[in-house]
Amino acid sequence: MDAEAFATDATAQARTNLVTAAALRDRHTEVRNRFERVQANQQTTQKQQQQRDQEITRLERARIERDRLVPIAGRLADLNRDVLTAEGERNRSRRKTELERERSGQATTRTETVNKLASEVQSLASENADPQWTWSDADASAVPIAIERLKQVATAHPVNHAEHRHTSLIAARAASEQATLARTNLDKYLTAQNGLLAEQKAVLSDGDPTSMLATIAESSTQIRQAMTAWETERKSLELDLGKRTRVLTNIRNSNFDDGCPTCGRKFSEHDEHDVLELFAADIDSIHTRIREGDQRGQELGIQRKALEQEREKQTERQLLQKKIEDRLARSVGFIEEQRLTVANLDTQAATSLEAARVDAVPTENDIKTAARKLGLARLLRETMSRIRIYASTIASLDIARQQLDTDLTLLDDVAFDEHEFASLVSSRDAATTAATQIDGFDRELLQLPIAIEDREKLAASMSGIEKQIADIKQELFDVGFDPELLQVAERNVTDAEQTERAALRAHQQAQLNHQKVVSARQSIEREHNRIRSIVLRADSRQRESDELTQMYNLFGEFEQFVVSRLTPALSEMTSDLVRQVTDGKYDDVSFDDNFGVLVRDGDELPFPLATFSGGERDAIALCARLALSQMIGLQAAEQPGFLVLDEVFGSLDRDRRSRLLELFGNLSAISEGFQQVFIISHVDDVRTAPIFDELWMIEEGEDGKSSLSNLAPGTDIGEL
Repeated sequence: MDAEAFATDATAQARTNLVTAAALRDRHTEVRNRFERVQANQQTTQKQQQQRDQEITRLERARIERDRLVPIAGRLADLNRDVLTAEGERNRSRRKTELERERSGQATTRTETVNKLASEVQSLASENADPQWTWSDADASAVPIAIERLKQVATAHPVNHAEHRHTSLIAARAASEQATLARTNLDKYLTAQNGLLAEQKAVLSDGDPTSMLATIAESSTQIRQAMTAWETERKSLELDLGKRTRVLTNIRNSNFDDGCPTCGRKFSEHDEHDVLELFAADIDSIHTRIREGDQRGQELGIQRKALEQEREKQTERQLLQKKIEDRLARSVGFIEEQRLTVANLDTQAATSLEAARVDAVPTENDIKTAARKLGLARLLRETMSRIRIYASTIASLDIARQQLDTDLTLLDDVAFDEHEFASLVSSRDAATTAATQIDGFDRELLQLPIAIEDREKLAASMSGIEKQIADIKQELFDVGFDPELLQVAERNVTDAEQTERAALRAHQQAQLNHQKVVSARQSIEREHNRIRSIVLRADSRQRESDELTQMYNLFGEFEQFVVSRLTPALSEMTSDLVRQVTDGKYDDVSFDDNFGVLVRDGDELPFPLATFSGGERDAIALCARLALSQMIGLQAAEQPGFLVLDEVFGSLDRDRRSRLLELFGNLSAISEGFQQVFIISHVDDVRTAPIFDELWMIEEGEDGKSSLSNLAPGTDIGEL
């Protein structure tokens, strides 16, 4: 027999033993339950017996207490009648006390009210010079007469008249002060206008700056043309110098067999010497012309710088003149308007004086006197309002006092003893309580016979319950159930079932383990290949990350270097170029941390480049790029030497294009990095500008091909 079959038979035997033990347990449980129910019934009956014994004892005590309370309750009718009579007398006594307290309170209130009224009157006695405004002890007894006297004093000081007088004086003084202030401002305007005229005369004392600027511009153009002509001539001389130098070198190094290489004529003894001297003299002459021309160029440069300084000076004078003229033009309107204001305010001041019925401007003392009179009138009006309230209160108190005296006269015969009344009420309450308790005892004593009968029935029932308990105990003994045997049977069944299930699982697990081993080996091989691929990719990404981090750090350090070291120099270079291009209109350009362009207009705060017009924005941006190119060239080990500009004049007007072209013509003098400037443009006046050394034109032929041709500098538009 194998392990699986043996485990199945053992399980069947254990289940049979368990069924037998369970049957005994069920029989024992049924008998035990009946025993517990009978036992619970016994306990309930015992509690009921105890309750009945306690109830009978309590009722016996109640019957004894009832007999004690009967004499006390018999006096209740007489006591009720006596208490009712005493309560009526007590109410009359309380009413008398309340009336006396009320009369005393009214007397106190009247005294306080009279004192307040007297205080109100006396508080204004120092302000009011009228002898009728006073209060005496006699007035306290004749309040209506005193009130009438005070009312006549207050009527003599009307508030409306005092307010009109005070307001008209203030208005007259204010109108006069405004007129005086307006005349003072007019004098200031006239003084300022005379000062502007003097400034204008001083500015024009050295000549008209506008005419002088025109003369300076013409001279600058002549100097620029002369410098351009000399540069052209110098290049031609350098070409001639190179040709003659090469010819002279060739002659010295050549052997012509005593014959001319051109005509074949025989050289004489002095021919070679004469030719060499002739070429040497030409070369010396060219050197002399170049030196003299360079000296003239330097002198022209000095003259040009002087003209530029003079132009800046005259520009400042021109701006100052324009500013003075604008202020003078505005001052005329201000002065005329101020004169009209003075005339109007003088009229208003005269009208205000007439309304105030005064001939001269009211003084501060006049206004203070009117203010004191107005304050007195207002105080009298407010005080009389409160005095009327006090008088009304006093009259009401006097009427109430008369009524209280009448009511107290009717209560003079009151006689009431509070202690005697309290003793009477206490006796009445005790009799009432006794009668109430007797009624309750009578209702409870009706239950005494019933309680005695119930106690006898419970004693008989207890005897039967005790007999049932003895019979059930014998039945439990006969069943003979042992709980430990049932537990042993249950454990045997559980162990047998577990053994059977374990045998089945072991067989199934062996099959599954084989399949898992095969699958796990395949998974391990795939995971090994995947991890190896991830490791290779991770190594590659780490190298890339290290390189990017290094580049990021380098660029960050470079950006900090540029911001801290190069931005001020870049701003200065850009400002100088913008000043030349805008003819001094803008001369302060800076850059923010993101290299955004900021332009300052005069003394105002800097504005972003985006807020300017299209032409100004393009011109300033071009200057910034030129300054940046110049700075890059200065920082380079070998400067580039040339600059290329492609279509940079599209949005600029003619004047700004002219100044830019003039700036490009001078770039070689500004920086060694801009010795050559290439400009690509479709604008006609740009192509014909005199600054160019060479001019090239690209044309598209009829066959669609483009051709390149060289034109003479300064070619007219019509010729193109």
